[in-house]
Amino acid sequence: MPDTEHDASHSSGLASSTISFGSSTSPVSAAPGTGTGSIGTNVSPSTGQSLKWFTHPSTWTIGYHYQPPEGLPSPQAFSDFIRGLQCWVRRFQREGHSPLIHRQLYPPRAIPDCIQDAYAAIAVSEGVCPENENLVDSIANALVMRLISSYPQMPAHGLSIVTTVDHLARTQALLVHIILALFSSSISRQAKAESLIETLHRWKLALWESASQEASLVDMFPSVQADPLGSGEPAGESVPELHHAFIMCESIRRTWLVSAMTIGVYRSLRGDWSSACAGDVLFTSRAGLWDAFTSARWAAIAGGEDPLFDYSLASRQLAKRDLSVAEVDEFALHLYSLMWGADTVESWFVRT
Repeated sequence: MPDTEHDASHSSGLASSTISFGSSTSPVSAAPGTGTGSIGTNVSPSTGQSLKWFTHPSTWTIGYHYQPPEGLPSPQAFSDFIRGLQCWVRRFQREGHSPLIHRQLYPPRAIPDCIQDAYAAIAVSEGVCPENENLVDSIANALVMRLISSYPQMPAHGLSIVTTVDHLARTQALLVHIILALFSSSISRQAKAESLIETLHRWKLALWESASQEASLVDMFPSVQADPLGSGEPAGESVPELHHAFIMCESIRRTWLVSAMTIGVYRSLRGDWSSACAGDVLFTSRAGLWDAFTSARWAAIAGGEDPLFDYSLASRQLAKRDLSVAEVDEFALHLYSLMWGADTVESWFVRT
């Protein structure tokens, strides 16, 4: 359940030429059956519109629309959710891709240091045993403290040199460290992770504010496209560039959601239900879009079917639309298992 604190804004900095949102003059939803035909390098106006469902500034609005559930998630639901996150972390280490961190998010020769350290922390944690637990704790602590010291507390207001990509990388890295430590068997690592929960909360808010500001700037000045890789070249309206914009935007959305839900689960397990469920963001749950290996494949799916772009807490509508579970992304199904309950998701699977 998304974390619920109503903090209005923390320092985030105005991102500079690091992320491409694409220009959009109105919210766009991909209509089923619009089709893309033959996908080339350039995007036709109609196809371009169907590929921009995620670009409008209004899609960065945090929704506060949650109605309390009839019952609270069970301890088993919490455990299953955390185990799923740990599985994603290990998958990223083994395959370089997971429902949380996309294989194409960071250029191979420009992977942020904090992501490299998070990757190392996963590898170290995978080899833990009673004989080396103290050594693993020491290495893991050094890696996470290097991350924290790299981003000292920023002023509450004003510009920052931290870009949106920086915000995303540091938040993903801290989230990985916390997932590894908070639910590990090491008491010292658990304590360290607990002390960093508020930092994760601040960083996810700063990430969202930075992305929102940049999306608004691109919409205000559509002729000035941000450069997704910092190459100095203006972003165009080609399929590859729109695909990369999707990867970046969806990564921000997924990182925010998982951070919020991890914080919510932690607080709930400690008996704090007062602020465990409120605040929600839009994300894409159509299967195949996140995992598409090529831009052409991504465009074919996005141009031909509804991307299922909605708030996570509005997800129950999916089960009422004659959609099969196979049409819904793994990331979404994992969130729904916590929010709806595993039995409800399983019933949906059996029914379709």
